Parts: sequence; structure tokens; C-alpha cells
Amino acid sequence: MLQTATSTTSERSFFLRELSNYGPGAGRKTTTIPTAHRYCRMWARRQDENFSVVTWFLPRRLRQDFYNLYAFCRWADNLADEVHDANNSLNLLQWWESELTKCYQSKPSHPIMLALQSTIQKHALPIQPLQDLLDAFRQDQSVFRYDSQAELAEYCQRSANPVGRLILQLAGVATAENVALSDQICTGLQLANFCQDLSRDADLGRIYAPRSLWTSFSVTEELILANKVDPRLQAMLRRWVSLAREHFRLGWPLLHQLPTWLAVDVELFVRGGMSILDEITRADFDVWSKRPTVSSSTKFRILLGGMRSRYVNRPRQLPPPLEDKQLSQSIRWCQQQCLSSQSSFYSSFSLLEYRRRKAMYALYAFARITDDLVDNDRPIPERQQALAKWRLNLAQAMTEPASPKVGAPSQRNDPMDEYQLLWPALVHCVREFDIPVSWLEQLIDGVAVDLCPKPFLDWEELLDYCYRVASTVGLACTHIWRESAAMPYQAAIDCGIAFQLTNILRDVAEDAQRGRLYIPLRELARFNISSEAWLSGRPDGNWQDLVASMVDRTAGLFQSGWHTKHALSRRSQRMFSLIWHNYRSLLHQVHQNTNRLWQLPKVQLSLKQRGYLAYLRTMPLSDKRWFR
Repeated sequence: MLQTATSTTSERSFFLRELSNYGPGAGRKTTTIPTAHRYCRMWARRQDENFSVVTWFLPRRLRQDFYNLYAFCRWADNLADEVHDANNSLNLLQWWESELTKCYQSKPSHPIMLALQSTIQKHALPIQPLQDLLDAFRQDQSVFRYDSQAELAEYCQRSANPVGRLILQLAGVATAENVALSDQICTGLQLANFCQDLSRDADLGRIYAPRSLWTSFSVTEELILANKVDPRLQAMLRRWVSLAREHFRLGWPLLHQLPTWLAVDVELFVRGGMSILDEITRADFDVWSKRPTVSSSTKFRILLGGMRSRYVNRPRQLPPPLEDKQLSQSIRWCQQQCLSSQSSFYSSFSLLEYRRRKAMYALYAFARITDDLVDNDRPIPERQQALAKWRLNLAQAMTEPASPKVGAPSQRNDPMDEYQLLWPALVHCVREFDIPVSWLEQLIDGVAVDLCPKPFLDWEELLDYCYRVASTVGLACTHIWRESAAMPYQAAIDCGIAFQLTNILRDVAEDAQRGRLYIPLRELARFNISSEAWLSGRPDGNWQDLVASMVDRTAGLFQSGWHTKHALSRRSQRMFSLIWHNYRSLLHQVHQNTNRLWQLPKVQLSLKQRGYLAYLRTMPLSDKRWFR
């Protein structure tokens, strides 16, 4: 009879006793299938996991199979970690794989393998995922460092992802698409555990954080193994937590493709993994002073959420991440900057999902401040100095181990200090949506042109300017908004240029008063217009024809830029469409009111057009008027 009573000693002592009873040197014992099943249930119920492996949401017909699979993994994990001798562990894992092979060829002797054999036969489970798991456990005996994210992902492909694939096989839904999404979730769970156990693993001499992550934050191997809280380690962990969250986000669509019973269980695991990351965040990314764990009350709330998903017809939404205090404060500050700018587009941010909306706050605040550093009444040398420091602050924020401390002045009475609150949110935006920093740098280059404006010679020079001050922002927005992997670069560039040309046409009178001339000199000459007359506000020659020509060119860019929408998420399409309609309507107003261009106030949308755009925001997304 198998001994299944739990021990009052440590888990390791209990396992070593079980190993002596049922290990390779214990001799063959006669075990029945029902007894083997009870043994597997005992191991699953002894679990010390963040969340239960088998819940009552699972169909009764599959619960024993889940117990059997978990017991197999639990024993393999213990053989790797609880023996405390690498060579002995390798030998035991080799023995465990020989027992696994018997499941497919003959009759195994170990009770867990006997139970697992019934599951394998019932569901036609392939041997490869099970062997991959054992291979990963063997790797843990000799590989203690990883150079890159790719190397760690390859390890997760064998240490975590096979479990998800086997569960899909048990449920009969192991399609190629589901497997790919499951891999994302399983990798996210594995990374969440690595983040949680960074200190524990260091005690064992293991560092799962890849070296490529260390160097980004000036972290050394000695610093990790010292196993003490350090700002550099906290900054590194902040980034690692963000990467783990991204895997959960990418895998979340799996829930909408699974049968309800399995979707609920997967949702519990994802929310559990997210809760681990939230606890790490709540501890200010300090896993050294105390190991962050999910409380019983949090587990209960997650379980209630699972019950609502099971019994209440409501859409499943990925829970928003808990943000650290520094990031939350930065996002609120950026939001306030957007609100105080009185931009007509601030209200349209509400059309986006939360993660995209907060990224837009940061991007818009950066663009607004960059523009304000040039468009003010201070002497030009002061503006040049401020813009140069702004560029330096951007470079430091993107390369230093941690974002600049919120509210910490770099120099006393420095007017740039008020902008330090921007950087945590902007860094988070750039990293989460993989936005090239070069686009932000090019935006600074573009607005710098307005410090010492010189007339553009031809269209090529004007388009280059428009690209820098507008298309760069449009490209960054498209990175935030897009849903598909394809990036519509040219369409986004054309759209940005169309918006900027519309602004140039609308603002000719205001720019002329400032001594700014954006119309290319060759275009002025083509229509017999002198630059002096243009800047005086009394253009000569065929200036109306020039405006009409520019309107036609801009309208063509609007049409090509419209194709940007095809790569965007459904909700992002609404915001893009609103902005596109707004600017195209403004171009139409410029064309209809050409003779008013030199009068102030400048041409604006009519009350009727503004009303229509406001009405458009209330329409359901299925309404085709959004996308005309």
C-alpha cells in the first residue's frame, strides 16, 4: 500500500523519503491504477504553488489527468532541486526519463508514471513536451547564466511552454494558433516566477535574468549574487516585470478561443501571474528584504473573478497592471500637461484602451514641451541652450539604469526641473511599444529649425522638415495604436506630412508676422510671388493658385495616409479616424476660405463641422461614417 500521509517535516525531507520508497533503488512494487491515482492526487494537494493546479471549474472527467500531469512535473522538479547534488540529480532525471519511455513502450514501475500512462493513452499525448521538460531540468544542473533574452526564451520553450501545450492537448484544442498564444502565457508565468525568486535563485547560484538585461542597468554578477537590495537591481527588475506583463498581454486572446471551463482556469493563472508582478511592484521591486507573495485575500478575489467569468456573461478583459508610484505620478503629470494644453484631441484619448491612452499622454506631453521650448519669447541663445539640454535629458532617460528621480532637481532653480516628471512615463511608453528613440530625437531636430528659420529651397527640404516635426510623432503614435505586426511606415509618414502642410497653410498670416516662411522659394518663383511680399502679409503674383496647388498635393497625402488605419487596433482606428477627419476638414476650410488666410483670427473649423466631429465620437465603431 502506498504511503500517502503528509509529513510534518519539510517538503525536502518528505520528498527524499518518497524517493527512497519509490526511487530507482527501491525495487519494483506492485501498484494498481486506482492507488496510483490517489498518489498523484496527494502530490497535487501538497502543492506549494501560487494557485491551485486543479479547480472545481475543470470537468470531473479531466481532473485526474491534471493531477497525473502535475505529479509528473512535481517529481521532476524535485529531482532537479531537492537532491542538492548535480551529478546525482542528472542520474535521477535520466532514470525518470527511462520511466517515461516505459509509458509508451511497456509498463512503468513508478506509481506516478503508471497513472500518467493512462492519461497518455486516453489523450494521445506526445512524448516530446514531456521530454522537453526533463531536458530543461537537466539544463538547470549545468547552466546558471543566460546571455540574452533569446537564450532565456529558448529555455522557457522547454521549461514552461510544454505544460500549456499538454493542457491544450488534454482539452482537445491544441491548434497552431492556440499553441502560440499558450506559449506566451506560459513564458509570462515562468518570468513572473523568476522575478519573484530572484533572491532565492541567487542563493542557489542561479541567475535567470539575462546578461543583456544586466548591462542595460549597470548590474554585475557580483551585485546579483550579493543578494542585497540595490537601486540598480530594482531598476532591472522593474524592466523584467514589464517584459513579463507583455507576454501575458500577447497571450490573453487565447481565453476567447477556449471552452469556458478551460478559459476560466487559464484566466485564473494569468491573473495569478499578474498578481505576483503587482506584489513585486507594490514592494517597490524589492524581492530581497521579503519575498513577495500573493495573499489569501487576493487569491479569493481572483477566484471570485473566475466565478463571474464562468457564470456571468461578461467580456474577459486583461486586468490593468499595478504601476509603481513613480510611474503613476509621472502618468498623472503627463495627463495634466495634455489637459492644460487645451488641445482639441485630448478628449479623443478616451477612445483608446488604458495602456495606449497613458502612452499617448506621455508622447503628447513630450511633443508639447519640445514645441514650447522653441515657441516662446526668451532670447534665442536661451532657447537653444534649453533645447540642447532637453536632448541630453532624453538620452540620459533612455540609457541610464533608472529613470530620473521624480521631482529631484538636477540643479537649483533650473527651469528644466519642472519637466523631470515626464521621463518615467515616456521611458515606459517607448519600451512598452518599442518606439525608436531616434524618432524623438528627430522631432527635436525639426523644431530646432524654427530657432533660426531659413526659407526652404524646394519641396524636398520642406517635406524633410514636415517629416521631422510631424511624421516622427505620427510614426510613434502608430506604434502605440497598431494591432498587426505590419507597420505602415509610408502611410504614417504621408499622414504626418499632410497634417503639417495643413497647419502651414492655415498659419501663413501668423507665421509671416514671426518672419517665418515655410513655402519653398522655388514654388514662390513658379507662381511669381516675392518672399518679401509674402512676409509682409500682402502676397503678389498668383498666390491663390499656389495655395490651390498645395491643397491638391496635401489632399493626395491625406488619401495615401488613410491606409494607416488598416494596421491599427479597432479602438485606435476611432482615434485615428477622428484626427484624420479633423485635419482633412480643416484643409477643406482653407481651400474654401483662401482669401481669408491673411486675416486674423486664422481659419478654423465651422461650428457645424465641429458638431459633426463631436457627433462622430458617439457613433458605434461599426458605423461606416467613421472610415469615409
